[in-house]
Formats: sequence, structure tokens, C-alpha cells
Amino acid sequence: MFFLKDNELRYISFNKRFAIDAEAEWSSLFGKKDSDIFPASLAKISSDLDNRVLISRDTLESVFEYIQDDKTRWIESIRTPLIDNDGNVSGILGIMHDITRRKLAEEELQCLYNELEVRVEARTEELLRAQESFHQANRKLNLLNSITRHDILNQITALYAYLEFAREQVTDSSTLEYLEKAVESARIIHEQIAFTKLYQDIGVNVPLWQPVRQVIARVIRSIHADSVTITMSLQNVEVYADPLLEKVFYTLIDNSIRHGNHVSHIHFSFKKTSNILTIWYEDNGTGIEPENKTRIFERGFGKNTGLGLFLAQEILAITGSSISETGEYRKGARFELTFLNDRYRICSE
Repeated sequence: MFFLKDNELRYISFNKRFAIDAEAEWSSLFGKKDSDIFPASLAKISSDLDNRVLISRDTLESVFEYIQDDKTRWIESIRTPLIDNDGNVSGILGIMHDITRRKLAEEELQCLYNELEVRVEARTEELLRAQESFHQANRKLNLLNSITRHDILNQITALYAYLEFAREQVTDSSTLEYLEKAVESARIIHEQIAFTKLYQDIGVNVPLWQPVRQVIARVIRSIHADSVTITMSLQNVEVYADPLLEKVFYTLIDNSIRHGNHVSHIHFSFKKTSNILTIWYEDNGTGIEPENKTRIFERGFGKNTGLGLFLAQEILAITGSSISETGEYRKGARFELTFLNDRYRICSE
């Protein structure tokens, strides 16, 4: 509703909505003041706002509340002084809007928010307690696994020794063949137990940014690759990955040396698109048969334990990265390691 008052704060114009809200005949309101129309509390608020406008000679925006029929009502008000040609305030132009329903909705929303906040805090405390319990259980389980693994490895070491003694004492060829198979079985068990240690460590430590060239260089120093030339075209590429990333590159190089059939050259390179970084690992060996390109990442596939590429895939998956084999058979293996845009960066020299 809108209204117009003179400089003595008498109503000289208003719309029909004003008369309806004032619960009076439209014609009876001309020349009246607030005290003639409204309850004392509302009349005082309105006249106080008017006087502030008259004194400041500036527009006043306000929200006020008053009690009507034992209920609180909120009014939004804008009052502007009218200045005549002589520069004097001749009256006030005002607009008022009942925002009671909006305020009640805001208060209800605030109550709901406060209630939700209390619930979230309680739920957060509950989750923290559950998380701590999980960590405690995980630590105990890891300790138990470590002790069990240590005991098994001790027994396997003893088994190796007894098998070696037996091989020295036996001369029968068929018996020696059985002993050789027993030694091979013991070796596979040993590797599988070692795998459980690595797999247990995946995701335990927080992923971090790792310079790929330095990671590969550490692998080269730790592996017997004297007969293989390893080159890199990687610039200063860094990837965000599990700390076991080094194991991924170790597995690739080790597989090339062991199973690539006379591999003499391995090359690392990369390609960057708008949102993906691809690191290529390529060798000049036999390569992977088409039917095995996906199977090589399955647990237990292939020679020995068949765990290396499975583990490499799991390590990369921790941070949403992936590995696939895309080489051409008989022309060498080519593995593609893919990192999304928030998982790689190229640093300045």
C-alpha cells in the first residue's frame, strides 16, 4: 500500500489497499493522522519514522513489528521526503508492505536449520567415533596380518632350506623333478605373501604429488636392467597418486625384462589433452596377444603369481587413474596410464 502525507503528517492521498488495511472507509481517512487511525503502538512507530525523514530529508527504509490481536506483524516500509520548489519538505511519500508471512517462513526455516545443525553435529560426532573405532580395528587387523605374515615367511624360509638339503641328497631324476616343483610352489607362496603386504598398504597413506621422472629413476636403480636401455620424454610431469606408484613402474619394467622376449629398449613418453594426461610405456618385445589385453590385469592371470599388473591397476585406481594395454602384438607392449585433469600437473623447469 502507498500513502502521501503533508508536512504535518496528515494523510492527503492513499490507495484503496491502505483503507482496507486500516479497516476504514476510504473517504474518512483524508486529513487524519496515524493516531486517529491506528492503535497507539503502531501510530507511534509510524510517526517516529516520519519525523526521522523530515529531519534527515532523506529516504528511509525500515522493517518494524507491532502487536495486533495478540499476534506479531512485520511491516516493510520505504518513506521519501517530498521537496517543493523552495527546497522545503512539503510532505512524505510512503510505501508499506506486510511481510508477516515471509518473516514467519524465515523464522521457521531458521528453526529447521538450527535443528538440522544440531543433528549434523551429533551425526558428525557419531561418525568420528565410528571412524576412530574403524581405525583401531584396522590397526589391530594390520598388526595381526603382519605377525601372521612374518610367521608364514619364517616357515617358508625353513621349507626352502629343507628342500635344498633334500635336493643335495637325492639323485633320482623323478624325485628331483618333484622337489623342483615343490621349490617353485614355495616360491609362489612367498610372492603371494609379499603381495598381501603390498595390497594391505594400498590406500593406507595419503596420496601425494610425485615427479614421474624421479619415481622411474628410483625403479631403474633398484632393478637389474643392465641389458635394457630405458629412455624418458616426460618433462617435469607430476601425478597425484598413492605412494605405491613406484611399484606400478617396477612391475612394467620387470615384466618386460622377464617376459618380453629379448627386450632391449623401453621408452616413457606422455601426451596432454585439455583434461587428460596419458603416460605411455613402450618396449620392443613381443607384446601382448589381443585376447589377453584385458585379462593381464586380472588377479592370478599369466606366469608366476599373476599379481603384479592387478596390483598396479589397484594402486592407480585409488586416485581415479587407470592403466590399459594398447600395443600391437609382435611389435612390443604399450601401456597407457591415464590421469584426469586434477590428478596431474606439469611444473616449470
